[in-house]
Amino acid sequence: MNFFLIPSVRLNLALVILLMIISSCANWGQAGLTRLEFQKSIFRLTDLYTETRLVRERGMSQGERFTVKRKVTSLASNELILEKSISISKMGTHKNGFTTLVPERSQFQVWYDGKRYFSDIKIDIEHNKVEVSLKSPEKRWRGRREVALPGKGGIYCFYSQLIECIRVTGFIDKAIKKGMGEMNFYLIMDGYPYWHHHLSNLKSEVISVAKFSLDGTNRRDETSFNLEFGGQVIFFHVDKNRSLIKMFWVAQGISIVKESSIK
Repeated sequence: MNFFLIPSVRLNLALVILLMIISSCANWGQAGLTRLEFQKSIFRLTDLYTETRLVRERGMSQGERFTVKRKVTSLASNELILEKSISISKMGTHKNGFTTLVPERSQFQVWYDGKRYFSDIKIDIEHNKVEVSLKSPEKRWRGRREVALPGKGGIYCFYSQLIECIRVTGFIDKAIKKGMGEMNFYLIMDGYPYWHHHLSNLKSEVISVAKFSLDGTNRRDETSFNLEFGGQVIFFHVDKNRSLIKMFWVAQGISIVKESSIK
């Protein structure tokens, strides 16, 4: 696959997280697998300083790869790209029999003051490691580094694919049906290390231990889930089709709200 990222002009802070060890996961089966159809969604992205547009495309590609492409642009012009990334996972089966998304590679690019910052994250499940390659004007963010995966047998998810990664396991459907439930997991940060430098009180690590739990369902059939990691809490809202429609990261002043969707 050809990984090409369009240069951007500044970092807009907004997304994060993954890698998962699931509790109470027997018999989750294939729930959610058929709902990873192509979808292009447009969100309004707000942080402490600006409002921008987030365009997110998801879908299956050749070889049973699930891909998410996302870009952040100015509200004034779709041509003014502020941030762009791509993440790729393959379909897999957990030892307990349920479907998983196994992350393979993520690329992220942003520009600060006209200078290019780039990261390439590769997940090597076989050798139990994460390889991170960095290119930037700053010496501290150059070169290659390796991080050991915390353990074998867990579920691995990119933050940019978080809802789909959890959904294919069947957890979301099961939790909504029961009215309760939580997953303990590991989180891979697509925007590492650049997000961590600009967000408040966020530990600089590519992998974080996290928990995803059901909060509740409102009258509009929106179901809310809480993501907890490293002292942070993010609220995700999904619609009746289990697709992301809202995200609120209150401590960082970040939110995304869906404006439209194309299938």
